Order: sequence, then structure tokens, then C-alpha cells
Amino acid sequence: MSIRTSIDNKLNLKYYKGTDDYSDGDIELELLKIVQENEDFSEVLKKDNRWAVLYHLTPLRRNLLEWYDFNKEADVLEIGAGLGAITGLLCEKNRSVTAVELSKIRASIIAERTKKYNNLEIFVGNLNDIKFDKKFDYITLIGVLEYAARYTQSENPYFDFLAGIKKLLKPNGTLIIAIENKFGLKYWAGANEDHTGRLFDSIENYPQNLGIKTFGKYELEQLIKSEGFSNLEFYYPMPDYKIPTQIFSDKCVPNFGQMNNFSNNYDQPRKILFNEKLAYANIIKNKQFSFFANSFLIFASNITSEKRNLYSNFKREIGLKYQIETDILEEQARKYSKKTPISKKSKEHISEIYENYKILCKQLDSCETFTIAPCKKIKNSIIFDYIEGENLSDTLQELILSQKREKIISFMQEYKKLIEKYYFKARKVEKYSTKKVADIFGEHDFENVFVYDMLNIDLIMDNIIKTKNKYTIIDYEFIINNSLPVDYIIARTVFNIYYKFCDVLSDVISKEEMFKTLDIKLEDAKKYYEMEKSFQRYVFKDANYTIGNQYQKAHLLLEENNHNNEERKLMELKFGKSIFKLTLTKEAV
Repeated sequence: MSIRTSIDNKLNLKYYKGTDDYSDGDIELELLKIVQENEDFSEVLKKDNRWAVLYHLTPLRRNLLEWYDFNKEADVLEIGAGLGAITGLLCEKNRSVTAVELSKIRASIIAERTKKYNNLEIFVGNLNDIKFDKKFDYITLIGVLEYAARYTQSENPYFDFLAGIKKLLKPNGTLIIAIENKFGLKYWAGANEDHTGRLFDSIENYPQNLGIKTFGKYELEQLIKSEGFSNLEFYYPMPDYKIPTQIFSDKCVPNFGQMNNFSNNYDQPRKILFNEKLAYANIIKNKQFSFFANSFLIFASNITSEKRNLYSNFKREIGLKYQIETDILEEQARKYSKKTPISKKSKEHISEIYENYKILCKQLDSCETFTIAPCKKIKNSIIFDYIEGENLSDTLQELILSQKREKIISFMQEYKKLIEKYYFKARKVEKYSTKKVADIFGEHDFENVFVYDMLNIDLIMDNIIKTKNKYTIIDYEFIINNSLPVDYIIARTVFNIYYKFCDVLSDVISKEEMFKTLDIKLEDAKKYYEMEKSFQRYVFKDANYTIGNQYQKAHLLLEENNHNNEERKLMELKFGKSIFKLTLTKEAV
């Protein structure tokens, strides 16, 4: 079939042999039509639940390298560009991009998606046949290294493939590799190997030898170092490198509360042999996260940077105004946090956060218990001091994992006293209504509650660090310019911890019992829950879609096609229906 696009001049066909050796099938023709007719894919993603559409078009793919500080004057070689999910990002961040793709239809899709960029050339053909007239500052292998044996004919194809890549790199250049971890926890827990579809295939080291192979961390280190790279920086995208929402590093590994989003083999059914979240808690406690992480993102070079990103988190699935990237960085032994807008609309929210900082500084001017993490606004970003100390959520997490009921209750009660001490000027009212803020929280009536104007509803445990002398507030995105019940903050914390720790906490104390111990009437708790749902809808109101909802639809469709409903019922019996359900909570916001 003859494929033509309106911008074929971006395609270099000198090395194209006339056949497309790598393809997802006929759906690529549909995807070509989609990218020809749409610049924004949000409406398409809302309606089309097929995995190939979700995977190739979701903007969450950008998260993998959005945070990385490329040299703006750099030349990039993107090997195996796929359908261009990362290509546009590379064009935005670098002087020039040279993309290589085996398939002409895929290259045509890339050309259509990147038509607004004039710094891109797309070579169609096998990399081993192509002759380049320059060397590159960065070379990316995103989901490519595992296929080296199929396209490099030699006794040691992975070594020889990387040796060929190294020759294309400038002396101080950086090789960027993203690949699944053959020992990723999802494979132990029942996910089929992504490339072969076989259960435990990578763990058994691919006994069928189909020409596709992933690696463990030690193997990758040895392979890359054998090519002369002296500096390797490993990162761990979660739930995986394909659609990451968080990027961890060896200096910033996750805690139990952060493990709420797992890779589920979106494109094929899977078994669930155990609770991955609880397993990760034990793995992290024993300092083995890097061995069991589902994916690797590696930066290999011969230079050491004085500035390093330790962690990145992306809120790309909520309302456009609130879409923010949060990074923890280290520069010359100093750590700091940075919040950056992802969308044009979220620049306004960054400014609001800085205004919140000034409000809290006034509130806490004479407070002996609390202080606030200092911040400063630089252009469109906010830089925060990194606060070392004991995060209240982490402390509670240890109590929950130890299932120490009385200590959990005592800790929660102390937290409530802490919040009441912060808002000691709150006034008690006989009648209170949320009517004035109904657009955010809905309409609810309360009796005999303490209310406070300008309430920082982000004063949950995640955002409080205990230092030697004080408690430091480290996040303050949402301050409401109206009176609200102080107990709403306590309720938000309860909802948050049951979302993050329900696997263990529900067996220790029910949510209803928890509210009773905190002296919050159950009828009020139900209203706070409705307020929270309204707040979540407010924050998500113009969200394009959420990956959780889209995955859910795609995976359920897949299950129907594979007659997998009996296995689903067994999974629900063991882990509850919540394992299949996306719940909008503060964790998402």
C-alpha cells in the first residue's frame, strides 16, 4: 500500500528497502489518519479504549524525559522512534533531532505529529545500514536495546549493537536507555513478559530464545560499562517506562504510600499471584527496590554532572490549571524541590502557590509549633528548600505496617491535636453551610463545628515534616479563601491514608472506628467525604482523561475478548473490587 503524507519532505528514504519489518498491524493506518486529522488527541483518547491508541497517543509518554535537563544546543539521535511519542519533546528541548524508524508508515505518523517542528529529519530503514554525516550529543534507545539480536547479526549482538552506537556519540555525549527489568516485580506477581507474552519468561532467561531479551541491573551495568562508559545513572520509572507517573532514583526510592500505581500488562491479560504493593513494602524495607523495579532508565556517559535530579512526579491527568511537575534536585550537595507548570493554564496555579506561601507566612508569624518551607518564584517555577526530617505520613506508615492498632490511634489523635493547635483561633459555630463554596465542595450543612477562614486544606500528613524544634509545612497548593470546618482537614487525611494503606489498615481498624476515635461524627464524616468528592471533581473538571480510567476500559475490553471473567472473579474475592477501581483522591491531586 502506498502511504503519502502532507509532509513527506521530512522523510529520508535513502535506506528504505520497501518493506515495513516492524508493525502493530492495520491499526497503524488508523493512527495515521488520527494524527492527520487531530493536533490534540484528548477527545480521541476519551472515546477509543484500544491499548495501541492509548499507548501511542497518551501525553504521559512524555513524562519519561520531560524532567531531563537537555543541552538546548544539542543534536539528538532517536533510534527506534516508534510513532513519535517522545520525538516532539526532543525537538522542543534540543537544537536538532534525527529520528530512525524501520517502518515507513510509522515514520509518516511521526512526520504528521511533528509537522510544527523544523529541526527534525526522519530516516526510514535499519540503523545498521544508515550512514550519518555527524556525531550526536545524545542518543536515545527507548524500548530498543532488547531487539538488538533481531537486527544485528553477530555472535554478541547486544555488545556489537552498543559498540556501533558508541561510534555515533560525541566524546562527552550521553546514551539514554529505557528498558524493562527482566526481574521486575510485576513478572513475579503474574504479568506476562511484555515482548514474548510468556509467564516468567524473563525470570527464566528466555529459554525459547526468540531473539528478544531484557536484562537485570547488574547485567546492564556490565554491558554498558564494557563499551567504555564510566558514569552510569540509573532511574526507575513507575509503574514502568512506557507510561510513567513517577521517576525514582537510587538516592530517592519510593515508600509504601507511593506505590499505588502498577503496571498491568495493558495489552494482554495477566494473573495476580500476590499483592504487589505489600511486596514492594517489604522489598523497599530490605533495600532491594533497584533489583525489582519494573523498568530502568539509564544515562550513560563519561562525565559527571554537578546537578542531578533525584525524583520527579507528574500531575498530568488532572485539570489543566493544576497540571504540575514536581522535582527533587541535588546541586553541589544542596537539595531543593522545584514545581513547574506542565500546561499553559497551570502557570496561574504556580503563582497561586507562591501567594499561598505569603499568606501562610503571615498566619505563622507568631506560631511556636509550625513553620513553612521557604520558597521563591523564578520565572514560571517555584523553588522550595528541601526539608530534612521525619515525614508524618512515613511515621504512620511504619505503625500501619507493624499493625500496631493502639499506636496508630494515638498517632492520629496527636495529629488532630496538632491541627487544632495550628488553628487555635478557629471559631465554633452552631450552624455552618458550604453554600458560598458550593462550586468547589457542593452544598452541605453542619452543626456545632469549628471553622476557620483561609484554611490550608493541604495540611495532611504527607505535607508535614517534623524537625528538631518545629513542624514544617512543605506543600500548600490549596488554600480556600472562605471559612471551612477544621475537621475537613482531618477527614481528608483519613481518606488519604485509607486510600494509600487500605491493604493493611482496614484489617487493623475500620474507617468508621477511626472517625470515632478522632471525635468526628459519622454523619459529618459522610459529608466531608462528599465534599472531598466534589473537590476532586472540581480539580479534575477539565481533565482530558485519566490513565487509570482509560486502562480500566482497555483492560476490561481485553478481558472480555479473552473470556477472562472467571479469573477476574477470583481476583476480586482475594483482593476486593477496589483492585479494579480507580478512586479519585488527594493522592492523585
